Amino acid sequence: MITYLYALIIYPIEMLIETVFSLSMKMVPSAGYAIIFVSSAVQLLALPMYKRADEIQEEERRKQKELSEWTTHIKKTFKGDEQLMILSEYYRQNDYQPWYSLKGMFPLLLQIPFFIAAYHFLSNCEALKGAAFYFIKDMGTPDQMITISGVSINVLPILMTLINLASGFIYTRELALKDRVQLILTAGIFLVLLYNSPSGLVFYWTLNNCFSLLKNIFMKLVRHPHIIISAGSVLFACVYCYKCYTYGKWEEESGRIVMITVFLLGLIPLAGMLFEKIRPTKTADDVNRDERQVFILSAIILAVTTGALIPIAVFASSPTEFVIKGFYVNPLYQAVYSFVTAVGIFVLWGSIFFVFNTINAQKRMCIVMFVLSVCTLVDSQFFREHLNNMSIHMFYNRIIEITTRQKMINLAVLIVTCCICFFMYRKSIKVTEQVITVLLTVVVVMTGYNIYLVQKTLDNTPHIKDDKYYTESNVHFTLDRNGKNVVVLFLDRALGPYVPYIFNERPELAEEYSGFTYYPNTVAYGPHTETGGPPIMGGYEYTPYNTKDMTGDEYYA
Repeated sequence: MITYLYALIIYPIEMLIETVFSLSMKMVPSAGYAIIFVSSAVQLLALPMYKRADEIQEEERRKQKELSEWTTHIKKTFKGDEQLMILSEYYRQNDYQPWYSLKGMFPLLLQIPFFIAAYHFLSNCEALKGAAFYFIKDMGTPDQMITISGVSINVLPILMTLINLASGFIYTRELALKDRVQLILTAGIFLVLLYNSPSGLVFYWTLNNCFSLLKNIFMKLVRHPHIIISAGSVLFACVYCYKCYTYGKWEEESGRIVMITVFLLGLIPLAGMLFEKIRPTKTADDVNRDERQVFILSAIILAVTTGALIPIAVFASSPTEFVIKGFYVNPLYQAVYSFVTAVGIFVLWGSIFFVFNTINAQKRMCIVMFVLSVCTLVDSQFFREHLNNMSIHMFYNRIIEITTRQKMINLAVLIVTCCICFFMYRKSIKVTEQVITVLLTVVVVMTGYNIYLVQKTLDNTPHIKDDKYYTESNVHFTLDRNGKNVVVLFLDRALGPYVPYIFNERPELAEEYSGFTYYPNTVAYGPHTETGGPPIMGGYEYTPYNTKDMTGDEYYA
């Protein structure tokens, strides 16, 4: 149960951190700069959510301040049940509930999942071990920058705490003493938790505190957070471009794609703000029920498609190949974790970002989620040709290669799909809701049918569940007594020239393999059995370039 709760709440954030970190390490092989990029990306993405949480907290404090005079008077004048009844009536008249005081904890509660995800990933990140970054000698261990009388002092956690306190005091300078005390206690807890943590993790959290400090300063001065988001994204893209050029990675296509994508995404909020300045509009109406329904249904489609439909369709293509021989586990169980994670990404965190956003942003999120769900469904169903073989852990055995022609066709179809979805959404929300409901029904039915195919195949293969079937005693080879039998032994990942030396050291092996012919100086056609085996068995006309797979398409290794 804890595993699935982690997959639902924490792992989506950890996936984001890991993805940004991995992309940064590929383009700029420096763990320190990768952490800077991770911190910037996470904080910029969560900025609207933090801003809305701060507004809710401020509204709650203002409401408590308005009610404080009479609540204090009631508590002084009345006691016991009478006090409780009068307070309840007073809160009812002012449309207030005592549990609303928990709203003041929203900013802290939102930080907990991000902290756990970063703590888990960066504490176990192999790339940080032994990696130096300027004044940090090893980002995989506590910094221990100062040593006094044989006692090492970690400077980064102390610096992190000071920045956290400075940011908090700026934010709570006009608030009550209890809020400042809460801030000090929170900073102290983080100091204790992170004091002996790897310096890479502390460096990441220090950057977050620096970002929070800048946010608290500029959010008081800047009316629109779009400027901060756009400026940060553009700055990130420029630094990323500079580092790619410095490390000689600019020629790689993935580096240019990431930089251009981040740059364009950063310009979107700024362009929207400028458009509103040029063409001012009235205040947007609240998001209606149909729009919310489209958002939720689209999020569910994305979760089911990416977390269940796609992996289970892969299992259904050949269920027995995804079973570990001698250790039977139904492959459908692998899809449970991926489905829970997808629900966490699109439904849970998507809804959180939706709720903690402005009305205009919510309306944009509705149409974006609808378009994204339809494009994902189209892409997964019409562009799912055989790419390569997969392991039982759902990893491709080789790098996927997609031709430019395939990319252009895919892009053209997605553009047409986006235009149709956008036109439909603008034309009628009711029709859009009906379409998305039908698509969700189709996705669920297809997923259920694939589950049926997987289970049927496994039920019709009874020996696959018997662990004893795969023991050595049950492995038999049937040979022909009258004809000639040809048995070829492949030395997988072994050096053929060592065979004579092995036989010289172990004569009993030479006797055991008597009758076999040893072929020296042979080289396999390919690096793996599936590409090196067929040419040996049938000649070069059986090379991957000349054979065809089951779909009739040429197979390229």
